[in-house]
Amino acid sequence: MTIQTAARRPPQDAPPPATEPLKFHTPRKAKAAIDPEKQPVTDLARPKPALGKLGAMVHLMSREQGAALHELCDATGWQAHSVRGALAGSLKRQRGYVIASEKTEGVRRYRIAAHAEEASA
Repeated sequence: MTIQTAARRPPQDAPPPATEPLKFHTPRKAKAAIDPEKQPVTDLARPKPALGKLGAMVHLMSREQGAALHELCDATGWQAHSVRGALAGSLKRQRGYVIASEKTEGVRRYRIAAHAEEASA
């Protein structure tokens, strides 16, 4: 048993579809690249202050002995792969921290060596 349905047609008195051209949104970054006078001024020499869970990670890794992975997991409540992702993405790439990693006595410890601008100077 098959059920056939008629194709839905617009009512006879419906207005024709609009013929306006499609408008595309230009992102702010693209607009800034087009007009250099409107580019935002950013201070890349100082890292953004890390707040919340990232701030706790920065605090632990700023110590002389650094922080072990399990300490960072306990401080944030995240799983190990999430902590490693935050180290590589949020802290290293986005905020510019130089993160040193050492393995002593079978335990890997992470610490903040410097900020990228300080290390290159």
